[in-house]
Amino acid sequence: MFHKFKYHLKERGVLGTAKRFVDCWQVNGFRYTFKQMFKGYDNQSFASHNFQKDLTYGKKGRAKLENTYAKDIESQDKYYTKYRKDPIDSRMLDLLNILKKEKGVRGVVLYPLSYDISIKQRPEHLLKALAEEGYLCLMMQIADSHDVSKVQRLSDRLYIVDLFEECLTWFRDKKPIVYISYPFYKYLINYFEDAWFIYDVLDNLKIFSNYCEAMEEDNDFLLKYSDLILYSSQALYDQNSTPQNSLLIENGVWLRGF
Repeated sequence: MFHKFKYHLKERGVLGTAKRFVDCWQVNGFRYTFKQMFKGYDNQSFASHNFQKDLTYGKKGRAKLENTYAKDIESQDKYYTKYRKDPIDSRMLDLLNILKKEKGVRGVVLYPLSYDISIKQRPEHLLKALAEEGYLCLMMQIADSHDVSKVQRLSDRLYIVDLFEECLTWFRDKKPIVYISYPFYKYLINYFEDAWFIYDVLDNLKIFSNYCEAMEEDNDFLLKYSDLILYSSQALYDQNSTPQNSLLIENGVWLRGF
């Protein structure tokens, strides 16, 4: 039950944990903050798809996590490669209708969702800012069913869509901005011929579901490969060998939302 709380104590100490609790309390209220701080690691908080939850420790546990992480990547990669050869016309048309409606944008930003969208988090805020600057931003979910597509307009030029496969197919030879906040999606670099990649380092990798050495390797690759790297805190910025194409963008709030 207290996995998350113990993690905060270990990483931040008593004062740091208390500060994080108070900061979250002031923004989200006591009830939400208490539930978040004292619940166990929740797989849905870090991934939009149903990964197997496994927090077993030791060599056997680490091998299992490594295997699960690699298998999930392999299965998605194979599926999208196959889908790209024979996309569903009606779903592709839904994507094209969005592009037609939003004609004249400065560019397109694709974001593979990596958290529970019911809770607003940092990526949505950054995408909202980019949308206000004239970019069409598509937060891509994996579809539960291909019968009917789901398109939700959050604000001007900002959408949640379950057209994950269609976006990978349509934009493969275009020049989108691909925004990644979870190392798992490193494999997406294989789907674009000329995309511009942003990698957002949100937190210590150890809090992510299925944390393993392969995830560390994907993280290291993205730090070297990406065109722009963002850091959410000074600590994360200092922990990494930070290249020139890096920005420290600490978390904040939309003042007009209060």
